[in-house]
Amino acid sequence: MFQHQQLLVFPLVIFLLMLCIAALFIAPVAVLFAAQGFNAAATDHQVRTQSFGGLTGLYFIVVYFISMFSATFFNVAFYHEIMEALQGRPVSIANGLKFACTRWQAILMWSLFAGVIGYLIRALEERFGLFGRLIMALVGTAWSVACVFVIPVIIADETLFNPIEMLKKSVLTLKQTWGESLIGYVGISLGSWLVLVASLLWLGSAVAMAVLLHSVVLAVMVAAGWLITMIAFSYLTSVANQIFRCALFLYATSGAMPHPFNNDMAAQAWKLKKS
Repeated sequence: MFQHQQLLVFPLVIFLLMLCIAALFIAPVAVLFAAQGFNAAATDHQVRTQSFGGLTGLYFIVVYFISMFSATFFNVAFYHEIMEALQGRPVSIANGLKFACTRWQAILMWSLFAGVIGYLIRALEERFGLFGRLIMALVGTAWSVACVFVIPVIIADETLFNPIEMLKKSVLTLKQTWGESLIGYVGISLGSWLVLVASLLWLGSAVAMAVLLHSVVLAVMVAAGWLITMIAFSYLTSVANQIFRCALFLYATSGAMPHPFNNDMAAQAWKLKKS
């Protein structure tokens, strides 16, 4: 991250672009609701509600798939630059976006496929009882795990457009690196929890000291400092997790860990006890 600092900026750029896309869709809806309010007296309420309800459902389906496409598009751009950095090449936000544009067909096909599957899982969760919801939650978790390497697959195979084949390659990569993936996930998650617990202990001590000193300003400053620090830490952890995922994909496909990692690190991540 610190050798290629643009990787730290990329998620912020993605966030701002996603906000712009959301604004483009929210603004017309807000105007339409306002217009409906102004014309309420001139139109039959029941007819207006039925027609507007149908248009609203269609509108939100379109927005749902556009959101899926946008998220996949920007992730492809971001992951491409992570993989470029891991292979010793320069990083550029513009190049990442340009590359994603060349893969728009694969991104579109995966977005449609993943959007339908995600919608079906959520719809089934709402229909079933508690036990059924637990089952569908497990199905949703399994789906998320199976998709973990889809974005790198889209980047690596420029001839692949079939979303089912993308999913198969993602699962195959996961099988080849399941031990390292598990240890990496547990390691990052455990480290994050340890930092969170330690920070809460520090926050509690600092607030208690502020109360003893009868200083409201000190308590507010401590709480604000803790919140900003945790947001920054969560952001860095998220970027690190995605770098780790790309490194594992390159390791699974090439057999060698990319710089600055090495094969010894991968071997130490998952060991079998000798009998």
